[in-house]
Amino acid sequence: MFRSLLIILFSILLTVVNVRPSFSDVVYFLNGHKSTVGKETKIISVAPSVTEILYSIGLGDNIAGVTRYDDYPEDVKNKEVVGGYLDIDVEKILKIKPDVVICEPNSGIREAVELLSMKGISVIVVDVKSVMDILFAIEELGTVFDRQKEAAELLNNLTSRYVNLQKYIKKYGVNSGLVVLNENPMMVAGRNSFVGELLLLIGLKNAYSGEQKYPVLDSEMLYLMKPDIVFNISEEVMSGEPKKSSNSSERFRIFNKKSVSFHNITNPALIRPSPRFVDALEILCSLSTGYYCY
Repeated sequence: MFRSLLIILFSILLTVVNVRPSFSDVVYFLNGHKSTVGKETKIISVAPSVTEILYSIGLGDNIAGVTRYDDYPEDVKNKEVVGGYLDIDVEKILKIKPDVVICEPNSGIREAVELLSMKGISVIVVDVKSVMDILFAIEELGTVFDRQKEAAELLNNLTSRYVNLQKYIKKYGVNSGLVVLNENPMMVAGRNSFVGELLLLIGLKNAYSGEQKYPVLDSEMLYLMKPDIVFNISEEVMSGEPKKSSNSSERFRIFNKKSVSFHNITNPALIRPSPRFVDALEILCSLSTGYYCY
């Protein structure tokens, strides 16, 4: 049943995403050092995307520490902060005495996590960059922490919601879109980025056709694009301070098209690979079709 849920969702996703990672590429134990883990395991997560997955499969109470960048769900604000992406506090982690530390592949903290591994703490590396990675990570972490049932229910929920979107995407979707990540300078999401993948999954062609993940575009390059819709998820918009940008509305008018729909989006689900990717798809689908796609 568990695998069949994955197969259903993968069969849909693979129509637009052709690279399928192996499980060992997404979730693995550092240095092969495994300890016994289960429902009572004390976990420290220094990867916000993974923290969201852990909460989603019922492991919120097991989390004993997170980074200063963790902000979802609300309960995470009650957890002990053990550092950031590049400066985890090894001494603080050792005092907490976790069974497992979970991190992303990050050269900036490699020395720190190697030390934790040498101290006898299991270190799990989770490499989550795409929707496929998210799905594999849910399954693998569910297996590692004896939460297969919860992981299966989560995958079933994600599957049902994505399948529901298809009736809107096929009937009412527009043709092309562009996602703005930064206004000054103007940076957009390429098709090989996580946000670019979200565009594909709601049936939108990326107006930026180049190979860069996060290209910075000048006015001439913007003029050559003809998106039907532009989603602005820039820091200026997310922070609630669009005035920080340099007359962004004027810059958007440079597009060589008479009718372009513009939308500011403040939901961070669009920028962090996590189980909330379906939330992001529902938002994008609703804005691009004009229907309530939930």
